[in-house]
Amino acid sequence: YICFLLHLHIISKYIPPSFYPQNLFILNFNMTNNNTAVPMKLSNLPLRPSTLSLLLRRGFTTTMDIEQSKQDGGISNFAAEVNCSIKDAFRIVREVEECQRRLLGDNGGDVNSSSSFQSKNKYGTTTTQSSKSMTAAAILQNTSSSSAASSSDPRHIITFCRTIDSLLGGGFARSEVTELCGIPGIGKTQLGMQLCVDARLPRIYGGVEGEAVYIDTEGSFSPERCYTMAQALVKHVQASAARREQQRLMRQRQQQLTTTATAATTTKSLVPSWFNPNTILNGIHVFRVHDETSQTLTIKHLEQFIKGRQEDCLTQKERQKQQQHQEGKTGEMPIAPIKIVIIDSIAFHYRSSISGADYKARTRSLAEISSFLSHLATAFDIAVVVINQMTTKVGSGSSADVV
Repeated sequence: YICFLLHLHIISKYIPPSFYPQNLFILNFNMTNNNTAVPMKLSNLPLRPSTLSLLLRRGFTTTMDIEQSKQDGGISNFAAEVNCSIKDAFRIVREVEECQRRLLGDNGGDVNSSSSFQSKNKYGTTTTQSSKSMTAAAILQNTSSSSAASSSDPRHIITFCRTIDSLLGGGFARSEVTELCGIPGIGKTQLGMQLCVDARLPRIYGGVEGEAVYIDTEGSFSPERCYTMAQALVKHVQASAARREQQRLMRQRQQQLTTTATAATTTKSLVPSWFNPNTILNGIHVFRVHDETSQTLTIKHLEQFIKGRQEDCLTQKERQKQQQHQEGKTGEMPIAPIKIVIIDSIAFHYRSSISGADYKARTRSLAEISSFLSHLATAFDIAVVVINQMTTKVGSGSSADVV
């Protein structure tokens, strides 16, 4: 028996895998690939949508399915099952392994845990380490810094509806997740589009002067309606600027100079040159998702997208500083960071799924998305608005509840 084990060890060390019999190849795979031994759902990996869609269409749902295909006949068997070339099969396998390695490095091999990770010490044993802690003094300092900066950077996104803004303490708060629920036709989508438009409001008028992300799951986003809202917002701001100028002139008791031409010229100077309906719509990024998988991937991609917009914003500011130093002020439309994310609606694809589906897994997936959105709102100081539907649940007899 000992000689047999030594023989297997020598084979697995010196003979190429292409010459293994099927049973020896399985043994060698289990001995050498410890990182990929943990089965993970492909939908939980940050794969490219094209790669994930191809694998799901071919019946591959977990990483173990891919490894089993490789065990059965090597990479050529996997390429035949996926119906692609061997080169593309190698690329897909590398992409899956890289995503799994990245996720294991972040979560420690436990895809359902975000507070711990596993690592091997010098003796080869696996140890579990907790996530980095943060002192209470550091948290208080961050909170104080945010409060001190609130005067120049508003903490709420106003809706221009006095009742809603008063109810929410000034509007939809940043660094928080807000859920909008209501029966169909009550105006949830209209409010979501209005928030996207209001996010572009300049700071001098109490706005956050940012951009918006709108994830449309139902196909109810209307660019025509958004354009109408943007026109109304621009007119409202221009009227507000005119009133401010009139009040200033009245305080200076220069009624003889308050002509219509002067008021119009001053109004234009009070409103930024880039603030118009077209630039407002250019600051709304719409993602149309058609199924549960694309929705999950789009939400997980938000962190990278928001970081990219922040980098573009900083790059443009540096370029504008150089242009102002050399040529004077420029009227270039500013690239603003993302200030609000709206998902309309988050549970649509879960409700419209086929009967007999794994509802426990879907509930767990929604819980993971909720936790990720909370992290996103806190990490990037943005407002996250989640829209959800309410339906009538008919009970026994004549009872009915809205859920």
